[in-house]
Amino acid sequence: KEFRLKGVAGLNSEAFTLAGDLVVSNPSRVAIPYDKIDYTVVLLAPNKSIAQGPLSGGTIEVGETTLPVTIDVRWDAVIDLALMLLTYEKVNVEVRGQLFIAGQSIAFSDILDIKQVLAQHAGGALPL
Repeated sequence: KEFRLKGVAGLNSEAFTLAGDLVVSNPSRVAIPYDKIDYTVVLLAPNKSIAQGPLSGGTIEVGETTLPVTIDVRWDAVIDLALMLLTYEKVNVEVRGQLFIAGQSIAFSDILDIKQVLAQHAGGALPL
């Protein structure tokens, strides 16, 4: 299994959307349903949660499956993040999650410099 944050999939004055892929292997001969994915987005400098919630379940096909993970983070809920984006050179966030399958959970996480990817997505200027 592997989780990779790809970057920002959407950005506007209300929110931004983080996008990642969770790659999982299913060695069985049949597809396996999973219940949900729980996630928390953590602003690492103050170790503060800025978004959290569940993503609905689905199916893990036989072999290797890539599960898309998209997370909306609203600006009005994260004043600390907005201030850090304006004043810090790097602003790291970590997405921590758990994939739930048949009563078991598989943890995953990845870290991203959100300032860099937001600036790239916005063409150099952040919408703040």
